[in-house]
Amino acid sequence: MTSPDAYYSHSGKFNPAGLLLMLAAGLVVGPLVGVVYGYAVAFNPFIYINFLATIIAGGAVGMAVGKMAKPGRVRSLGACAFAGLVAGVGFQYTQWWATLDYYGAEVALTQPGAIWTFIGELAELEPWTLMGVSLGSTGFMILWAIEGLIVLGAPIAVAMAEGSTPYCERCDTWAVEGEPLGPFDFVSDADTLKARVDRRDHDGLKAFERPEVTEDRYSTITLAACTGCRGLLLATIKNVEVEVEKDGDTKRNETEILTHVMLDSPTYDALAKL
Repeated sequence: MTSPDAYYSHSGKFNPAGLLLMLAAGLVVGPLVGVVYGYAVAFNPFIYINFLATIIAGGAVGMAVGKMAKPGRVRSLGACAFAGLVAGVGFQYTQWWATLDYYGAEVALTQPGAIWTFIGELAELEPWTLMGVSLGSTGFMILWAIEGLIVLGAPIAVAMAEGSTPYCERCDTWAVEGEPLGPFDFVSDADTLKARVDRRDHDGLKAFERPEVTEDRYSTITLAACTGCRGLLLATIKNVEVEVEKDGDTKRNETEILTHVMLDSPTYDALAKL
């Protein structure tokens, strides 16, 4: 059984003011980006460019929301996800209004039912093709569903990532995260290491060594700490595998083995000395 304090938990004190700050950012940025995106996608005939624009726009909305997590002291990932979802819904709603407006549909922002009706009529027009083949109304709706998942998912994921920094409740401040340390030996038996950490046995962490060969498989350790009380000491361990692809480019694959492991002072200092 996992010890309740083996890993850092983001279930800190709920901060309504911080959540409102994130929601305000989302309700401003999301709809604004949605309008620009809606007109741009309707105007641009290249579906592949539009797909890339969807990812970029969704990520930008999530970034705007997530950047409010620290000044708002929001240390709940659930709150970050909720704010990202609200921003994504606002983005999706206004981008469809802008798309319909581009095609000449006279519908107001305050008419969600009419907007949905016009979306169905727009699908029948088959305005897009993929590889020279008309998508048809069904293909259009499938494409819209995929786009919707990206538009909603990207702000949620980015907002949660932005708000994932550990927080020291005692000092009322965010932990400071250092640069990744290493390279160290590749963690070949991740399950055993996790099981030991679950029992608060940190001897396996102290045993990390620098390997002789580091080009293609190794691990890194990233430390984080509250610089005020040192009551919050953490480590994140990743495996890294480097592959050389056919075109000669290098691809770096990272796998998180342990995330925000709670450490005692001796273990933290031992890892820092590595």
